[in-house]
Amino acid sequence: MSETNGINSIIQSEAANQHFNSLIEEFHRYFPGVEHDTSIMALTWNPFRVYVEDFLIEQNEDEGIPKEFLDMIHDSSLKASFEDENLENFWEMTEKPYQKLYKNHYF
Repeated sequence: MSETNGINSIIQSEAANQHFNSLIEEFHRYFPGVEHDTSIMALTWNPFRVYVEDFLIEQNEDEGIPKEFLDMIHDSSLKASFEDENLENFWEMTEKPYQKLYKNHYF
């Protein structure tokens, strides 16, 4: 009986993977050129859950973005605001203190 459950789990996992892959293909068909798995996209959705190393590798040091990013993710009052505000309001709050992040990547 457990062997059957294991096989069913594998089949379900494969079906889920195929479904997710088809969703990614559809996303790219509707939004060509938009990469969904970059640290920039992750930062847009939740800046406090981004892998710092991945984000810093993708950024140009000359733009000053890495410093703003590090300052932002260690800003405890901003983190509290992120938890209380909707995403749009949160990013509007970052426009002045984190101008380079706001300007170069989000809006």
